[in-house]
Amino acid sequence: MRRLIHQNVATDLRLLIAALLSGLTGFSLSNSATASEVRDRQITKLSVTSEEALPLCVNDSEQIRTIEESLKKDPITKRNKPQKYAATAAALASSTDAELLARLIYAETRAAHCPELQDEVATAIAQVIKNRIAKRQGKAPNATKSVVFETDQFASSLNKYEESQWREFLCPSDSKLWSKAKALAQPDSPKTNHLPSDAHNYYLYKHAGRFTPPKWARGEAVSFAGSDKLASCIKVFRLPFR
Repeated sequence: MRRLIHQNVATDLRLLIAALLSGLTGFSLSNSATASEVRDRQITKLSVTSEEALPLCVNDSEQIRTIEESLKKDPITKRNKPQKYAATAAALASSTDAELLARLIYAETRAAHCPELQDEVATAIAQVIKNRIAKRQGKAPNATKSVVFETDQFASSLNKYEESQWREFLCPSDSKLWSKAKALAQPDSPKTNHLPSDAHNYYLYKHAGRFTPPKWARGEAVSFAGSDKLASCIKVFRLPFR
């Protein structure tokens, strides 16, 4: 009888500990849980966490149609509409400046099509865009929005065409790259590539093979830490920027 009581107490204690651990970690340690089941639950938990880390996804069909319409050229003048990105900005009106910057870093990095050098490309892109924002401070009501939504300056992320990443700008899907872009968008993120503050332009050479690099993108590029390794993907330039 005493042995049976001890066994019951031990079982109760084990179940209590399992319940407490389950509440803390989301995993079950019951007798029926196999190693495979625990692994599957861990994977599920990590997947949910990654999804939660992603920002607002603009994917509503009506919003997308409105954005597509605003991106079209004026049918009469054949030129850009005065507020080309107004619908895009409106769809992301709840986003902070840091999030908008992170979206642009994220989409431009994807547009570079250099997955093997993704972190380095993202870092270079982030610093150039930050340089632009710093230069625009005091010259626009909101320097970040002014830079992000400047007409055709980041066409590979905001304009609609086959190679563009405009849908990823609106609805990021890569949680790993998003985490990197979000960290780079922070004001206190370290400047690891030592790009000069007057480096305001870059060109993405693998973005779309059908595009010929403009004359300025065939000129002398800025040298910075890792620039030789990145040369086939991205080069940074000193060009006038207001």
